[in-house]
Amino acid sequence: MTQIKARRIRHKRKPPKNKAESKITNHPATRLAKFKAKRTNLMRLGAESKKRASYQKLLWHRI
Repeated sequence: MTQIKARRIRHKRKPPKNKAESKITNHPATRLAKFKAKRTNLMRLGAESKKRASYQKLLWHRI
């Protein structure tokens, strides 16, 4: 059992307006893409230490 499990997201998301929308936005691939986009944006801007801190935060909270 050396499998790494996905960390549970603790904060609540606001409920989506419709079911179809929620299916898309809560899809793991979409969430991962969102995370990656955020990460690359962080890499692009700001001071090195600031970036590193917010990147760590992102990693821990996973969006």
